[in-house]
This record gives sequence, C-alpha cells and structure tokens, in this order.
Amino acid sequence: MGQDTEPFELDVYMRAFVPDAAQRRQEAMLERMRRLRDRGIIDDVSVSRWSSRACLSVELHHDRPDGTELYRELVDATDGTALSIQPFFRERKGPSRGRSVVHLPVVCVVVRRDDAIAGVYPCSAPEGTYSVTDCLDALEDGGDVENVDGDVALDPQPA
Repeated sequence: MGQDTEPFELDVYMRAFVPDAAQRRQEAMLERMRRLRDRGIIDDVSVSRWSSRACLSVELHHDRPDGTELYRELVDATDGTALSIQPFFRERKGPSRGRSVVHLPVVCVVVRRDDAIAGVYPCSAPEGTYSVTDCLDALEDGGDVENVDGDVALDPQPA
C-alpha cells in the first residue's frame, strides 16, 4: 500500500468451532493482523465468528453472523472479475425442501476501503489461489492486497 492511498480495514470471519490446531492458526493470524494495525499499516481489524455452513434460503435475525449476507456480498463483489470465491465457499443444495447451503471457510479476510470490498482472501484466479497468509505476507511486505478490481498483484499459490 502506498502512503497516498486511503486507509482500509480488515473484516475477519473465523469458524467458531474448529480443532485445536486450526484454532491456534486462527489466533496466530489474528495476532499478525493486530501487529499490522498497531504499526499503522491497516486502520482496524474486526472479527466475527461463524458456523461451518449457512442456509441461503433462510433469513436469520440475530447478532451472530451466519455467513449468508457476506457470501452474497462477496459473490456480487467478485462478479465480472478474474476472482472467484470458489472452492472456499461451496454452495450446495440442502437435504430438505431444496434449500441451498453454503459451506464457509475456516478463515476469510475481506479488505474494505470506505466500506466497499477491495480484497477477498481466500480466493482463486486463473493463475492460482490467494490465501489469507498471502494477504498478510503482502501487507507485511508493503504489497498491494486489493484484488477485487480484477488486477491481482500477489504471487498466487499453485492451484
């Protein structure tokens, strides 16, 4: 990120119930993000916990995010770009009454600038995949993490 760019924040979504090893990885990622915030590289980090999946055909009204709204927002944001949130978010038909279910990743980071989505991790592109770790590495190295405009600046991991 250059110094002349507007500040941005990270919205972090983490699966609530994971094995101990995955929880340790989640906490290590959060610590890296907090250090980035403390160094002034990002403005803020917000963390939400979610389940392993959410029903797309049911609107729930409670304080805990279920992933449905974010999933729809990410689909809209990546539409028309080289990015895809598949296979990290997998939409499947549910077992009853034709409901659709989306399986949510263990960790997702959304880069926001002025409340608009500027980056999504994890994601895939024609040249490979981009993980949350790729995003954090780029931030620590002063790289660009805004990928939703279709221009992906990071070196992807092989698909």
